[in-house]
Amino acid sequence: QGIAAQGDDLRWKLMKYQLLIALDRPEELQKALEAWSAAQDPNHHWTLSLGYLLAEQGKLPEAIKLFEAVPADELGPRERQTLANWYMALDRREQYQRAMVESYKTVPEWQLSEMLRRQLYALQRTDDKPPAEMDERVLLMFAALFENSGSPQQHLYLLREYYTATRDFRLLAGLPDAVIGHTPGKVYPFLQNMGSVLAEVRDEATADAIVEHLAQVRARAATDVDRRALDLLEMLVDRKS
Repeated sequence: QGIAAQGDDLRWKLMKYQLLIALDRPEELQKALEAWSAAQDPNHHWTLSLGYLLAEQGKLPEAIKLFEAVPADELGPRERQTLANWYMALDRREQYQRAMVESYKTVPEWQLSEMLRRQLYALQRTDDKPPAEMDERVLLMFAALFENSGSPQQHLYLLREYYTATRDFRLLAGLPDAVIGHTPGKVYPFLQNMGSVLAEVRDEATADAIVEHLAQVRARAATDVDRRALDLLEMLVDRKS
């Protein structure tokens, strides 16, 4: 009755939503959420709630479609992380990685850098052996940091320290991804400061991995600045080789 009389008042719908959850009536709740999300839903509240409900019933493809329908910049950190987990559950690896990067980009730059520093400290402790394989999330955090930073070159020293500690070639193989999508004012200082990182490359296999991935990234180069940045990076790697 409250919804019928005051449909614009969110409190009545929230009350019904909570009651249907408490009474364990998922089918009735789904119908209500479908109706509310199809009507006026400016903050996508009911659309996202329907996505969570479908996921809890094992309907992950349907839940993913609902989350993907919401503009990416209107998804919060929790929703981005949830979407990444759903991609992983369905073994959609590339989409999982992209969603995780977008999730990390919502973290303030200083905080993300500090998260990486703490993990690096654990790797550098002399009384602990480095793990057999570095946590993939480190790679995704670096991707987010380089994409989001106004001065990505200031984080190259951190990348160098990670590579020195782990010798994991994947850290440097991701450099081509890091140099596209920037303005000239951002990418050229970034490239100019890469010498300290590439100086740590000790074997040709790592250089080959960078160049091999660089060829794949060229397909995503959208501007002349992107293509020029990739050319310059390839030149730097070839010179090191």
